[in-house]
Amino acid sequence: HGGWPAEDKLTPGLYDCRNFPGSLELASPQVWEEYDFGCLERLEAQLQQSKALEFTVPAGTEVGGLLIWMSTTLGDGIDIDTRRDFTSWNQYYLHLGLQEVAEDGLLKVCATVDARTEDVSYEFQVGSKSYSTRDC
Repeated sequence: HGGWPAEDKLTPGLYDCRNFPGSLELASPQVWEEYDFGCLERLEAQLQQSKALEFTVPAGTEVGGLLIWMSTTLGDGIDIDTRRDFTSWNQYYLHLGLQEVAEDGLLKVCATVDARTEDVSYEFQVGSKSYSTRDC
């Protein structure tokens, strides 16, 4: 795990990581995939999701991708956050290549999930860049 590679060493794609430097986080986290396992009647309708997210980032900032991790509530006072806690679940960095945040300071992300089968697919549109697990 060691240091974080330079921008020119990364190609667009999904990277399994644990040591993503906190100093590179530019905005507060947002939920892009959410399931309520407490109500099986509603679960099937949750297997396909699409969310439009907006991250507030200083205008002109260069953004190279997204850090993705799991956070879940198992019960009263029992939370797991793989960014905060050491777990067997990894964090992922979705590298898309550098792009500059517009003058309005908003980085717009559309996240789409299809979990109807075991072969779950994810698609992300981040500014002018996109990534799909279907392309892998």
